[in-house]
Order: sequence, then structure tokens, then C-alpha cells
Amino acid sequence: MNNSIRLLLVEDNDADARIIQFHLKACSEIRVSVDHVGTLSDAIAATHDHGYDVLIVDMGLPDCSGLANVTRLREAAPTATIIVLTADDDDTDALEAIRHGAQEYLSKQRLRGPLLTRAIRHSITRQQHLLTAQSQAMTDALTGIGNRRAFEREMDRRIHEYQRHDVPFCLTIFDIDHFKKINDQWGHDVGDKTLRVLSESLYNEVRATDMVTRLGGEEFAVIFVATQLAEALKVSHRARAKIGERCGARIHDDMQLTISGGVAEVAPGDDLRTLINRADEALYVAKNSGRDRCLAHDGTLICGEISETCAT
Repeated sequence: MNNSIRLLLVEDNDADARIIQFHLKACSEIRVSVDHVGTLSDAIAATHDHGYDVLIVDMGLPDCSGLANVTRLREAAPTATIIVLTADDDDTDALEAIRHGAQEYLSKQRLRGPLLTRAIRHSITRQQHLLTAQSQAMTDALTGIGNRRAFEREMDRRIHEYQRHDVPFCLTIFDIDHFKKINDQWGHDVGDKTLRVLSESLYNEVRATDMVTRLGGEEFAVIFVATQLAEALKVSHRARAKIGERCGARIHDDMQLTISGGVAEVAPGDDLRTLINRADEALYVAKNSGRDRCLAHDGTLICGEISETCAT
């Protein structure tokens, strides 16, 4: 921890805030830069503007109190280390705070410089271990991209954002054509290489804000953020064409690799399953009408271009 730790102190009692800041500045083991706010609303705004490493929050704030402070700060700053301060010494509250996303719980009655320093150091370490474990749980071991769990979490987040703020997004499900034949003809090592090359190629064809995941087997998904159906279909067509042109030779001299895709846009009333079902239906038609193509489901029709009527 040689770099300065960016810390936000959320404490409405100015006297307590001065004591905590004194202990932090007096500490020689860690370097800390401290910002101070007195309400939860100001803390949430500050976390959006600055990337804090550590949040120290009083459990009793004027605009929010108790475990809701921890829950709302965790939502606002998913990767930050959270340390809770309280006026009492209740172990039950401490356990509940940790269950709600805090890394440490300190009583103001026992707060001293060395204790605060150790709490910060150990809490950062615990949070780093937690984030590493979460990342591993969300990563496909073969390809290094997100797995189905990561896909479902991001889809839930995007659906929630659409419902609250009307931000559109699209989903494309891609499937490798004749993947079983690849395994049968060249073996599973080549099959695994195919999956890795395809994931890398899809990742390179979309924006940094979009998300590429492996759903399982030879099936991949791309979540196109803030994108409508026509644009998502266009990008999916382009990715499919480039993969067909370039990827086969990277895997094996004699391979011709093609993929098919089904595209759908979120609509009112959608949940995870209904949106996946529409993309799957478009993919099914693409597979059964010659493969090596992308089709879109507009809610009623399945089309190769948004302006045309291709299939019902």
C-alpha cells in the first residue's frame, strides 16, 4: 500500500470527524487523502465523481440510518472498501453490517489511531480478495471472458436501467456453425482454440461499453448498451462477416469458420427470459435457413434487415 489511499469520511458530527481525521493524518503506516461529507446523499454524489478506495460511514446520518447506509453505499461504490462507525459496541449490528457489504465495523468508543490503521489495511485486503473471488466466479475459464453468471447479472442490470430510465439495449446470441464437426474432425484442442479465437474476435468487434460473454458450449452473447435494434443487427452482421473471413485460418489451415446470430431489443414488460427467448427464436431461424447469417426479432417478425419482412 505505497500509494495514497483515497478515503471518504461520511460523518455528520463535526467533532467526531475532526478526531478521525486527526488519527488518519497522524498515522505513519499508510498515506491517506481524506474528503469529508455529512450526509448519505452527499456521499453517494461524491462516489460518482471520485473513485474512492475506502468509505468510512457513520451508521446514524441525518438523511439515512442503520444498515440502509451500507446497502446504498455498496450500490453506489461496488468495489470500494466500506468501514462502518457506530456509537455503541453491538456485535449483532457488526455482523449485519458485514452481511450487507461492509468489510469492518468499529465502535467510536474504542477508536484509536493504530486500531483505525489496522482496520483500513485489513479491510482493503479483504475487499481485494473478495473482488478477486467474484471476478473468478464471473469468468469463463477457457476464454477469459464473462460466463453465464456474469451475463445474467449484466442483463438484470440493463433491464433495471431500461425500466427506470428508458435506456435501450440489445442482445445478440451467437452460435458456432457445425461446432461438433470441428471437434470430430480436428479434435477438442482445436475446438477449444476455436472458442478462444471467437471470443477474442467478438470482443474486438464491439465497443468497450458492450459486453461479450460465453453462455456455454459454443454459444456466446453480446449485450449492446444504449443501442437500438437496427444498429445492433448491423454490428452483428459485420462481426459475423469478419469472423468468417479471418478466423478460420487462425485456428487451422483447412478450416472455414462461420457463426449465426439472433438479435433482439429490450421492450416494455421484458424480463431476462423473454428477451433471451426472442434472440433464441431469431437464432433458430438463422440456423435453419442456411446458417452464416444474423437475423433480428422485432417483437413480431424475424428479419435480416429491420425494414424487410423475412419470416414470421
